Amino acid sequence: MPLIRDLREKKEEFKKSLEKRFVKNDNFIKGLSQYEKFRELKKQTDDLRAERNKFSHEFAKTKDKKIIEKVKGMKQKLLKNQEELNKIEIELRKTELVLPNWVDDEVPKGRGEDDNVAIKYIGTPLVLEKNIDKFKNAFPNVKFKVGKEIPHHSDLVESLGLVDMETAANIAGARFYIEKEELTMLDLALSLFTMKEFSKLGFTPIVPPYMIKKKVEEKITFFTAFEDSIYSLNEDDLLLITTSEHPLAAMFDKKLFEQNELPKRFVAFSPAFRREAGSHGKDTKGIFRTHQFNKVELHSITASGEGKKELDHIIEVVEIVMEKLNFPYRIVANSSGDMDKRARVQYDLEAWFPAQNMYRELHSFASVGSWVSEKLGTRVRGKESNPFVDNIYGTGAAIQRTILAILVNNYDTKTQKVKIPKELAELSGIKEIPTLKS
Repeated sequence: MPLIRDLREKKEEFKKSLEKRFVKNDNFIKGLSQYEKFRELKKQTDDLRAERNKFSHEFAKTKDKKIIEKVKGMKQKLLKNQEELNKIEIELRKTELVLPNWVDDEVPKGRGEDDNVAIKYIGTPLVLEKNIDKFKNAFPNVKFKVGKEIPHHSDLVESLGLVDMETAANIAGARFYIEKEELTMLDLALSLFTMKEFSKLGFTPIVPPYMIKKKVEEKITFFTAFEDSIYSLNEDDLLLITTSEHPLAAMFDKKLFEQNELPKRFVAFSPAFRREAGSHGKDTKGIFRTHQFNKVELHSITASGEGKKELDHIIEVVEIVMEKLNFPYRIVANSSGDMDKRARVQYDLEAWFPAQNMYRELHSFASVGSWVSEKLGTRVRGKESNPFVDNIYGTGAAIQRTILAILVNNYDTKTQKVKIPKELAELSGIKEIPTLKS
């Protein structure tokens, strides 16, 4: 987490980092002013304390009662100064909490997802005849195959009879759903499959609490930017988790690691709850963007400076697992304006959706450096220069979105059936799903 005291000597560099994110520097300037006020008052207080101590020593020698009155006045002034220092420190802390992380030099500059840079493409996407020209313009060097009409993901799950959005809306409201029949089994199968696969690749399996204390969440996420997406249980001062990454990081609050203990790697399953504030009008159909979904999350803890290397490792293992599920995808480097405010660098894995003629985000991967660990106090023994660990997270599988990617990319237009990938077929007992069930 960028601290104002450390940024005073690097203020021009940090302003450039904020500029790269297209974030105004108002809070940073405010923080610098608060810190200067803090330093000035602290010096006055230290000088006054030294003077009081001097008079106290003098009184011990002379027993001059006039000195008592002077010391008494100084004590009252010191108490007042300390109260003011505490107030400034609290305000300074609040300011630091809304400062985004540094941006790595390698991050492409841009305002949003349209400025993300494709790193590589895997698989051969099926492109509908009517979309060929648009595809070539959007992805000029990507090989593709031509296919007939493929249903939109929301139409497909409805025609397969796998979801009931209307009844769910009556129960809980819009953007909730009831999974039915094969989708229920695929949900459980994909969750178990990915948990098993990542476990075999060296990640310790975890099921965390599905709720988190607000004071803990504030240490882990960029709370002011995420607050509108969080469901709160105000009477208990608890929040429903938006991702298991947050309780995973919180497991190591004030933890002191030995150097030979790192890296620590975890894979967690949990539901995720999000208000999806700001997404009005986006993905209103189907189960692509909902208020509740299941998620498998990867999280690593490394020594300072090892975050980027571990981030590459997480992306590599996710690709190993995803390639078994038979859908085309690509990896993109997120532009500076499309990143998590905590992230120093971030990548997305996007799956191909034929009916929409676009790649859609399934996974996000990011190294947040010590942004979280400085607030949690997660450190490594013997690391004098920077004892705080790096935290790295990555989506293992967004279950509902991944199932949609599997369905639309394994749909046979001739038979109007979906063939289920071998690994999921074995776990779910479902080899194929016919459309238009009787």
